[in-house]
Amino acid sequence: MTLGEVINDFILSLVVKVLPHERKRVERKIKTFNEMHIQTLKEMDEIERRSAAGIVSPEQALEANVRKEEELWNQEEEIRRLAFFLGIPFETAAAL
Repeated sequence: MTLGEVINDFILSLVVKVLPHERKRVERKIKTFNEMHIQTLKEMDEIERRSAAGIVSPEQALEANVRKEEELWNQEEEIRRLAFFLGIPFETAAAL
């Protein structure tokens, strides 16, 4: 994380605590990431189904799932970061 990102995160955390409409914006952003997370999980299930049916090779399925795992990790990290700004636990944010 760069110094600029740290400063930006600090400013955002202050703004969220002071301005209710900013809090709502961050909550909507968390919801968007949660929806993306669910979609990524569905895509992973589809990859597994296609692999089991022989439509894609196990190697292709593995490569695709590795990429999807990375997407999941990035989505979870963003949800954790935004939850921190709201002062709520990750589990609460993930349930939004």
